[in-house]
Amino acid sequence: MLRPSCIALVVMLCGCSQRDRDAGNANTFTLATGVKLIDDPAQCPAGAPGEALAIQRTTRGYRVNVSSYFACQDELAEPYLTVPHAGKMTLVLGPKPSEFGFHTSCECARSLSVELEGRLAPGKTLYVVNDQEVVGHLVVP
Repeated sequence: MLRPSCIALVVMLCGCSQRDRDAGNANTFTLATGVKLIDDPAQCPAGAPGEALAIQRTTRGYRVNVSSYFACQDELAEPYLTVPHAGKMTLVLGPKPSEFGFHTSCECARSLSVELEGRLAPGKTLYVVNDQEVVGHLVVP
């Protein structure tokens, strides 16, 4: 038999869960909050650099420029930042999941930019991962 304190806890948790659903998505935090892909050429341009990484401060946060090898003509999934741990975060990039379960085997060099707003702090380390492979890391200025 459930004790009254257990019943109160269950009722409270159910009420919180329902209230959160009713509040909508306006105040919902996700790993993609504050992360925006702003420059991604759909095609693979000639003369793009191999792998390179740079970060610069902007008026609203930071801009990360990434040059790496991406699947040819695949759209990227929404980029996101992991939760900070021990002064480190990871910017995660990769192709959108395919409805067929696989991606093209073709890769080419592409450069893209990602804006990060309100998620990084100076002196922290930012790792960048593309399709489960580390591109590199930076210290946030």
